[in-house]
Amino acid sequence: MDTKTTPDLMQMLSGSMRYASARQKVIADNIAHLDTPKYKAHDLKPLDFADMVAGESHTGRLATTSPKHFTGGMGGDGIFKAEIERKPYEVTPTGNSVVLEDQMAKVSKIGAEYEIATSLYKKFTQLYRAALGAK
Repeated sequence: MDTKTTPDLMQMLSGSMRYASARQKVIADNIAHLDTPKYKAHDLKPLDFADMVAGESHTGRLATTSPKHFTGGMGGDGIFKAEIERKPYEVTPTGNSVVLEDQMAKVSKIGAEYEIATSLYKKFTQLYRAALGAK
């Protein structure tokens, strides 16, 4: 087992959980503003590998083992940014674009994604402990 991949996988899974948690907060804020006139529904920009490579939405700092490695211009705190949904399906007469059914569907999807990430994290931790001989 390559020791370099162990922290990377754990970081990836914990990053996925942090993203799901941050997205859940944005969706909860949308639901809280259900009756606010002219409120535009928000969501987090989806994490995309191409964006991560380009350094636009990377969740951490790049590790360097040589002075010739790029360090990159990665974001620090507040790494997940909310953005206004571009194509709301419905808009109320008051200009509010929050649709409760859509937001609840997102809550359900986010919960499932978080559960998958936590399950994988738990399984990986169990495998790692078993490999080390720990109980």
